[in-house]
Amino acid sequence: PFWVCAYANNQWNLQGELSTDPRESPFFRAMTLSQGILLVLDSNATPFHRIWCCFEAWFALTDQHRSAGDKMLLDIATCPFQGPSLPQEAELLLDGLTSEEQDSEAQHPGKGYMKKIARESNFPLE
Repeated sequence: PFWVCAYANNQWNLQGELSTDPRESPFFRAMTLSQGILLVLDSNATPFHRIWCCFEAWFALTDQHRSAGDKMLLDIATCPFQGPSLPQEAELLLDGLTSEEQDSEAQHPGKGYMKKIARESNFPLE
């Protein structure tokens, strides 16, 4: 399961869900149970301007509660626009390989990672 912030707390009573230590919040407890976090970027990279989103990314990158082989995943997605209202396909940066890439890697070592490089080369950097 992946972390979805909106489902980890009572959206109508957020003050009742928060404490001075974010590690005591329902947000944090739910994150510790998840396999990873999906960071969805808009054209303004809004999540990097929100303190809680930065905390989530930090937690995914530094999670000390797991063994080395069971690290939390941090995937990043965006859907660039080709004009005023024509979205392109979603682009993904994955913390690992897709199922198809894993299959390719198992059959031909190196091929799955080459597919990952090709897929991720479409991710917009601006």
